[in-house]
Amino acid sequence: MMSRSRQLRLLSPLENARLAARFPRAAIHLLRDCVAGSGVTPFPRRIGLFLTNRCNFACAMCAVQDVRDEGLARGGDLPFELLEKILAECGPHQPVADLLGGEPLLYRHLGDAVKLACRRNVLGVVTTNGLKLKEKAAELVEANLPVLQVSLDGWDEPSQTERGLVKGSFERLCEGVRAVQQARGKRPFPMIRVLTAITRANHTHLDRIQSVVAALGVSSWGVSNYFYINRNAHQRHQSFALVNGLSGSVAAHAIAEDVYLTPPQVQDLKSSLQRVQELNRRLRLRIAYSWNIDIEAYYSTRQAARSSMCDLPYTRMDFHTDGHMAVCVSGKRVGQVGRDSIAEIWRGRPMADYRALYERTRPMPMCFRCCGLSQTIKFDERG
Repeated sequence: MMSRSRQLRLLSPLENARLAARFPRAAIHLLRDCVAGSGVTPFPRRIGLFLTNRCNFACAMCAVQDVRDEGLARGGDLPFELLEKILAECGPHQPVADLLGGEPLLYRHLGDAVKLACRRNVLGVVTTNGLKLKEKAAELVEANLPVLQVSLDGWDEPSQTERGLVKGSFERLCEGVRAVQQARGKRPFPMIRVLTAITRANHTHLDRIQSVVAALGVSSWGVSNYFYINRNAHQRHQSFALVNGLSGSVAAHAIAEDVYLTPPQVQDLKSSLQRVQELNRRLRLRIAYSWNIDIEAYYSTRQAARSSMCDLPYTRMDFHTDGHMAVCVSGKRVGQVGRDSIAEIWRGRPMADYRALYERTRPMPMCFRCCGLSQTIKFDERG
């Protein structure tokens, strides 16, 4: 879940060229959309495939915790026959497919899912916490996975343990990345990115994580501000959801406080980001971070400005483990795999109604600091 220009910044020109050669239609769409800006695409440019609701981490920041909890009540994993139906329709359009969870490496058919996506000309991206990456490394390489994203929010064992509450996870993640690199050899795929979320635990030490990324031999590092919704916005969203037929799910951590980082912590974060820039003169990583966002405003009670624009309702559709189609992890069901055509739903009344709701009410309360706005958010002048 990221802006279109951010997708390009996460990879080097050579890596983008290699992906474009392998998935030409996806590359053309991405470049065209970056130039054209917002607007409804003819078919989803990006799809989220929730392969499993199970996870071996317990991250407070999990942006899909609400929908995972609902999914676990129905059953853990996406049936492979539903995955086949989704990818069969997506094939001619070459969208980017995020293979998600939960933790996707727990999905028994992950290797087959990657192979099937490749056969259907769908650019697959696996995002993992890395805990089982060493065991799955050879399988992912042999399946010819295009892009692997590994979440790293600590710089040593204690700090990484704060992420998912799993002891030993830092070393297992590092071993997993090295195992993929060894299995890959001189082959170009999978391309490896490391993703870091700014948290209360790491906001003063981002340069330490940067050094770990470089030591792992990974050149692409994505950094994002924390996805959260404060107590006032959460209360407003519950009322909003009832009135507008949403489930009440949010794509962010619902915190009990008004702000996630206090003003002194924000100043520490700014110092940490400055050290990252200074260190990168030597390390030369490709860092995808929204340097132009007003950090003081982001970690405050200020509302998103109406001019803030999330492109998820216009470019992305999610598919959950029971096969239902949804938009922007809001719990708004718009269709069902096996019964409905993705293209017809995307261009039809359910999505048109949702977009109209979004445009009429944006920013919705749940959009307070959600993933869809986190890279491009603007703020009201009011404090």
